Amino acid sequence: LSDLAQSFQGIITGRDRVFVMDEEKRKQEKINMHWAVPWIKNKNVQLYCVIPSNQILLFLDQSSPVYNDEQLLHYLMPFYDDLKKRRECQTGKIPWYGIQWPRQRSLFEQEKIIFPYKAEKNRFAIDSNHCFFSADIYGLLSNKISLKALTVLLNSKLYDFYFKSFAKKLGGNLYEYYPNRVMRLKLPLPGDEFYFHLECLYDIIKNSNKIDSLAKRNADIYIDDFFHLTAQERRIIGE
Repeated sequence: LSDLAQSFQGIITGRDRVFVMDEEKRKQEKINMHWAVPWIKNKNVQLYCVIPSNQILLFLDQSSPVYNDEQLLHYLMPFYDDLKKRRECQTGKIPWYGIQWPRQRSLFEQEKIIFPYKAEKNRFAIDSNHCFFSADIYGLLSNKISLKALTVLLNSKLYDFYFKSFAKKLGGNLYEYYPNRVMRLKLPLPGDEFYFHLECLYDIIKNSNKIDSLAKRNADIYIDDFFHLTAQERRIIGE
């Protein structure tokens, strides 16, 4: 996977209580929408879908002209002393008003696959709404492989079984989905009809009434057939 896609971690604000808020609070504080971007957390990433959130992030980095916005400064100034205490501010890496680890804004402002870093099973979804997200989510970008096809493959029962064969097990039924392991997954080479068929299956799954419907089942069968799984192997992975 690392040969075909780029992974990146979500944002660490350093003070969520300052930079993350709902739309109602933004309006109360009269903060311009110019600073606001859609914000999601781990729980918002489900199998094949991203659940909308009412939270927004004030995306403020080194280049943000905050001193030109009187209302924004009025909101931020009561937090000045607390924000200055952050290590990155003390070392001069970020201004007092900046979020701690903003990453590259352009990474979030495009279509991408996202997944939680802790989950009971593979839970990959395409985000087409340019969501920004916290560090408990990772993103995947690629111009070498269809994101739709890749999402179907990664969400399959076979790849769930495959990943868990070498993933780090946490407490209970949770597994760790850090890129240092996720990006080691082997994939068929792109460019053949296998991925085209997976793209079609993605559209069928997304248009079905339930994600775990017959469409998802048919995708699992198609992937198992492609890899020539025997009846015994299908039973082992839970088919």
